Amino acid sequence: MEFDEETEPGHPWQEVEHVEIDKAEPSADLEPKMPLDRLDEHDALDNPILIYLKEIGRVQLLTAEDEKVLARKVEDGRRISDITQEWLQEYGALPSATEIVLTMLKEVGQASAIIHVLQALLGLTHTTNFVESISNPKLLDCIDSETASN
Repeated sequence: MEFDEETEPGHPWQEVEHVEIDKAEPSADLEPKMPLDRLDEHDALDNPILIYLKEIGRVQLLTAEDEKVLARKVEDGRRISDITQEWLQEYGALPSATEIVLTMLKEVGQASAIIHVLQALLGLTHTTNFVESISNPKLLDCIDSETASN
């Protein structure tokens, strides 16, 4: 490797105006030589990619409903964590399970006005039973479809 003697001290790199890069032709054929289902155990054990593909085929994937259930659990956990942090800041101690539940019930009660408005907008029958109101399938479907689109 030769260095240009005209390079100024303090500038270890010369400015490059143009660089040509030769692209090497792919030397390996990336297509499998034989279908994966025809490979015997010995061949599969020698190839880490085949081992991986074989192992992921054994794992059951989540359904859309499973994803919704897990997302709800994550959101519930985050809300409980938020309540715990708020309680700790306000009272200087961790809340009991009862205090967490009471806080959540208070928040749900405050949301009842919104639920009544949603019932009216969706043309749902107004009920005095709060549990019936929030467990109406049409209301839940509207909420789920709205949250899924966001």
